[in-house]
Amino acid sequence: MPPMRILAFGTFDEVRHPRIGVILTGLERHGYSVERCNVPLGFDTEERVRYLQRPWTVPLFVLRILRTWWQLARTARRLPTPDVVLVGYLGHFDVVLARLLFRRAVVVHDMLIFAGDTARDRRAGGIVQRLLHGLDRVAIAASDIVVVDTEEHLAMLPSKAVGVVVPVGAPDAWFTASEPTVHDGPLRVVFFGLY
Repeated sequence: MPPMRILAFGTFDEVRHPRIGVILTGLERHGYSVERCNVPLGFDTEERVRYLQRPWTVPLFVLRILRTWWQLARTARRLPTPDVVLVGYLGHFDVVLARLLFRRAVVVHDMLIFAGDTARDRRAGGIVQRLLHGLDRVAIAASDIVVVDTEEHLAMLPSKAVGVVVPVGAPDAWFTASEPTVHDGPLRVVFFGLY
């Protein structure tokens, strides 16, 4: 039996959000064949929420997504048919395209967190929250498997959704960046991440 072909697909950005790279490295280390079909969208979560807070800029956001989708679709046509399509974090829109392009593949969406909750946490307006909760529902419906980061997020999935928990990890480079040193003073800890 040939090895399972996994295609990492979407507008994810491994530099800004290394989670997808950590997952792909783990899959490769376990013997899976992984290819990438990736066109980074070029902005982060905060910028996406800002677009929704300014409704007049939404057409620019949509235009940017459509441009990247055209590039993704063009690239995907040249690749061998995957068994599994893994849509990276911040791929709420991309998972819909993946479902359309790869009808026979298992579509796995690394959702990580819910867009509607992110909007609520950032105190976005009620209409923005409702739109993003709707986007969450569409993304979940387009997915065969939804990947989240905690048991609490897993419990938030609809009962019909198939979900798994993959805790947030870190790239190897973070562990090998420096050798541990002994300090005489108090321990200093730096939080690296998003609120």
